[in-house]
Amino acid sequence: MDTDTLVENRIRAGWEFIDRLVENHFDVTAAFWIQASEEGRWFLYIASTAVDEMGPAAAYRDVYSTLQSMPDFSSFRSELKLIGAANPITRDVLEIRQRNATKLPARYHGPQVGNIAIEEAYVYPSITAGQHETPLAPPGVVDTVLRLMQRRGRLQPSTVTLRDGSSFQGIPVGLELKTGDVMEVKFVDADTNLPRATPASEIAGIS
Repeated sequence: MDTDTLVENRIRAGWEFIDRLVENHFDVTAAFWIQASEEGRWFLYIASTAVDEMGPAAAYRDVYSTLQSMPDFSSFRSELKLIGAANPITRDVLEIRQRNATKLPARYHGPQVGNIAIEEAYVYPSITAGQHETPLAPPGVVDTVLRLMQRRGRLQPSTVTLRDGSSFQGIPVGLELKTGDVMEVKFVDADTNLPRATPASEIAGIS
């Protein structure tokens, strides 16, 4: 499994787990994946007022209780880190989230978050139980593009959201498999009326 797929799977699974925590009335002030430079591993950080109010041990017990109800997520136990809402890491992440106010996880390439040196991070938007837009995997992008291209009547532009948080208005007009098995989606940019090609792996959502 390639690195991009591993990251995407973590983002999807993390979102489902965080959503369940919120449903169970556990405060999630912020949630984010960090690949720490020192260890090279990915960790799912959950910042919560529960850590400040109940203490780390009690907060972990609540989180692990939710985790036990989701057997497919048992691997998260070694990847989870809980921090308080007032932690400097949390403050940095909330600033990143504010700068990237989208419905999708924001990718961040800064050198560090709080006092942690990082390779990269993915910051989830503010979580409301049951309300999030799951990023499309490349096959889902292709299926969506094919469905849009089959519409009858005058073609209307769609909002194409990229994994870096940016978006554009485009009309999907084709697909092309490039060298290295890279699937590229062809659009007509609604703002410039010019062709635009985007790898399916860079597209997080089309609506």
